[in-house]
Amino acid sequence: MGCNSHTYIEYRRKEYANDGWNSLLQEEVDSRNYNLYAKMAGVRNYCETTPVSPPRGFPDDAGSAAKGDYYLRINDELAAKEYDGYVSSERASKWVSESISFFPPDGSNSISNPDWHSASWLTGEEFCSAVREIASDDIYWMAIAAMVESVNKADGYECRVVFWFDN
Repeated sequence: MGCNSHTYIEYRRKEYANDGWNSLLQEEVDSRNYNLYAKMAGVRNYCETTPVSPPRGFPDDAGSAAKGDYYLRINDELAAKEYDGYVSSERASKWVSESISFFPPDGSNSISNPDWHSASWLTGEEFCSAVREIASDDIYWMAIAAMVESVNKADGYECRVVFWFDN
């Protein structure tokens, strides 16, 4: 079974940092690069590289796009109809008791998706450095790094990359 990353480039204006993060890119990345995953967070570290950081966890202040994909909404009626993105309150409680999921710190009626693992984030600089070091021959990841670098160079903005993995 392969491992995919779910990657979000988040940005905000420095002067409005309290307004939160917005997403520039949000998707399950189809270009698997296990060496880069290892560098980003120690995931699939077959090359025994030193990660930029162990997984830092899903950021409490993540933007709405990342939150919307990372968390499942608890709604018994919609879960019974098997709508994507919804889980019953009974199943949510079971997952929390099994320590495979958790409730978000904001108290919203949702729960982390138990299929996701190794959630983390890197600053724009950390991410671009990892791509240049490990994935400079991977055009897909180099293009993502170029977007991150562009935002970092824009006057008054800051950027980070929020990500997690599935199996």
